[in-house]
Amino acid sequence: KAAAKKALEIDDNLAEAHNSLAWTKLVFDWDWLGAQSEFKRAIELNPGYAAAHHWYAECLAGMGRYDEALAEIKRAQESDPLSLIISAVVGWILYFNRQHDQAIVQFQKALELDPNFWVAHWCLGRAYEQKAMFAEAVAEFQKAIDLSAGSPLALAALGHVYAVSG
Repeated sequence: KAAAKKALEIDDNLAEAHNSLAWTKLVFDWDWLGAQSEFKRAIELNPGYAAAHHWYAECLAGMGRYDEALAEIKRAQESDPLSLIISAVVGWILYFNRQHDQAIVQFQKALELDPNFWVAHWCLGRAYEQKAMFAEAVAEFQKAIDLSAGSPLALAALGHVYAVSG
């Protein structure tokens, strides 16, 4: 946060510094409106800056503004169509908006970019679990575990799907 503020003291027209400050306001300060203002400023300064659109989309999704979040993450994807994390976040926003079928399609698209992207396997497993497609969820969580060298997040998801599926 201090580095972003110092950068902005030197040059208030740095989109990257506004974006970094926005993220710290969002994640560390829980200052949603302050973060939103900084994200908007970053995007105003550099409309093609994928990271600003990406992080702003996550901010909007966190506020339950899924339609706006989806539009914003798609702008990020237009700027960086090969980004694995942006591709997964498109699906994640759909997932949180309970659009599980569309989320599944999007996670599969992310895996077409890189079948070894464990985060997309974990996300896909979560979407399958919501649709009570437990065998598919187990398979995706197992892939996530294998590809991530045993991520606790993936291990917990596997345990959870076993618990809810009986």
